[in-house]
Amino acid sequence: MVARALTIIALGCLTSCTRLSSDEQKLVGSWELQSGPDSRTTFTFEPNHTHWVVVSVRGDTWVDGVGRWHVDGKQLVFDHVSYPEVRADVAAKDPSLTNRPQNYTVPIEDLGQDTLKLQGATFKRCGRPGKPSKSAPFSP
Repeated sequence: MVARALTIIALGCLTSCTRLSSDEQKLVGSWELQSGPDSRTTFTFEPNHTHWVVVSVRGDTWVDGVGRWHVDGKQLVFDHVSYPEVRADVAAKDPSLTNRPQNYTVPIEDLGQDTLKLQGATFKRCGRPGKPSKSAPFSP
C-alpha cells in the first residue's frame, strides 16, 4: 500500500515537472538569429525543458551550450547550462568564453507565432537543426 502511494506521488511529480505553460508551449521548437552575414545562432527548446544551442560561423557549426529552461512570468530562465571546453590560448585572448554563466535570465520582449525577441535580438522560428558532432573551433 505504501509503495503504491509512493509510486503515485512520484508519477505525479514527474508529470507536473514536465507540464508546459502556454508561453512555454509557444517556445518549444527552434529559433534562429542571423547574427551576422556569415553567422547564425539557433536555440532549440525541447518539451522536457532542456535546450541546446547551435552556432554556425563561416561554415563551422557546433553545439555551443546545453542546459535546462523554463519561463517565469515574462522571463526566460536558463539553468545548468554547460558550454564547450576552451583552449588555454583562446581563453587568454577572450576570457569571456570561460566565464559564461551557468544560470541566467533573459526578459522576453515579444513572443509571437514565428518571432521571439530577447534583449533587442529578433529570432525567427525555423526547422530543427541537426546536432553537429564537431567540436567548437576554440575547443582543445
